[in-house]
Amino acid sequence: MFAKHTLIVSNLLFLFSSCKKQEPIEWNAAISRPIFHPIEGPKVVYFYKGEEISATETLTDIGNFGWYFPVNSRTTGLTSLFPDSVAVEYGGLNTKLQMCTFKGGSKLSENTTKNLFNTCYIAHNKKNNFEYITTGLAPGGRVCVWIDHIEIARFKVNQIDVYFDKPVIIFEDSTEVYNYLKHHPINYSVWDKPDPLYELDFGFCSQNNNSTINYIELISKEGLVNICFNRYIDKTDWNKPYNKDSNLILGIYYTTENIDVGYKSQLPVHLNISYNFKNKEYSTSVVLPDNFSKVYSAKKFNKIKEDYNRIIVGVENDGRHLIIWIDGIAGQKKILRCLSQEAIKVFDKNFQKNITLNIKYATEVVYY
Repeated sequence: MFAKHTLIVSNLLFLFSSCKKQEPIEWNAAISRPIFHPIEGPKVVYFYKGEEISATETLTDIGNFGWYFPVNSRTTGLTSLFPDSVAVEYGGLNTKLQMCTFKGGSKLSENTTKNLFNTCYIAHNKKNNFEYITTGLAPGGRVCVWIDHIEIARFKVNQIDVYFDKPVIIFEDSTEVYNYLKHHPINYSVWDKPDPLYELDFGFCSQNNNSTINYIELISKEGLVNICFNRYIDKTDWNKPYNKDSNLILGIYYTTENIDVGYKSQLPVHLNISYNFKNKEYSTSVVLPDNFSKVYSAKKFNKIKEDYNRIIVGVENDGRHLIIWIDGIAGQKKILRCLSQEAIKVFDKNFQKNITLNIKYATEVVYY
């Protein structure tokens, strides 16, 4: 066993040591924001010794991908310069859902950035080059900067004014945004520090084995989006503990380690679930109970490992009612029961197929 572990560590060290690059290299400047939290007219500028070396901005709200996912990127070109500071200006929400202007900046560690871009990181025993410096813009002037998945700075900038009394909605359906904010009121402290990471896998079952899962999308309290498709979701038995190790190999990685990103992720506060029953697709938004993270992260049965490592979604005989459990070494625990909604479809000309639009919220929700 010792020899096997030594070999694995040696392989990782070899991969990591073989990642060394020669300058100059190319990097991309990008913007992100928490999903469903509108950002207007953002501008991010990177400086080195007081001189602007790169910037990225847009005049409209940015994509629907969630916190830290890099969008609207601008390639800096081949360069040996890396920023030692960043300045931001953007329109975002306060706790009253008013649009405000936020402006300010922070110092960055040039050496940290330079060292990362001159190496690489290992994910699933594969080498990956660092590509992005992403600045995330959140409500209340909360800002975070990542080198790909590695957080290097988190700070607050000042509110300058209030210029609109309600959220500015540009790309998304305003009803969807308002509904999300109603269920998840803005709390600035959410972005003061990163949420802890946990093993998190997914399972699916149906009472009569007559339903199939399409995907489970999860949204963390910071607004980080992750999606698990059917091929990565374990098939489980109805109302029976699964209690197997987490084996999820898909995810958006959020970590401060630069050797192996691992499989851990932030816990969700919100799930979007899509499944098929009798040739119909059901797509439903489910708000998890307020104490979900506390229950999931409990360590009553093992002082080292959490009691749970998996969320399981089950479809009842009628094809409409869902049960959500958490599962792990503590067995299986029922979290909620709800009534799902039939998916609304529209034809997308770009992809030449029907796509799901406006996922509706579950009704008849009972929390256990």
